[in-house]
Amino acid sequence: MREAPRALTFVSLLAVAGCAPEAARRPLAAFAEVLKPDATRGLRLALLIDGPAYEGDKEERCGRLLGEAYGVVIDTRSPVRVHLRLGEPNQLTILHRQWSVYHQPRQGWTMEHLCADALATVV
Repeated sequence: MREAPRALTFVSLLAVAGCAPEAARRPLAAFAEVLKPDATRGLRLALLIDGPAYEGDKEERCGRLLGEAYGVVIDTRSPVRVHLRLGEPNQLTILHRQWSVYHQPRQGWTMEHLCADALATVV
């Protein structure tokens, strides 16, 4: 399962370059192949969204998307934390306990796309 996020990143790079098919340019369509609700249902994550482009409802929107669409439980006590820093560029950091296990810049997608990308990266 660790190969899927790398393939997803490659598809994302192709979309930025304009080389990907139309379905790949819509990130949520690409995530649908990686993120199956049965595979993510019950997964517990802590979610933190901040940064210069942060607005009050974005954390709620992301939590609602992850919960309703993918069955993820947002739990502030979870050892796995997803940190989205919104700005230019957006940054995705995945932490396990106190260790950063993933840190990469992200495109200027919508909040829904960024949240789905974060979950695909965790999975």
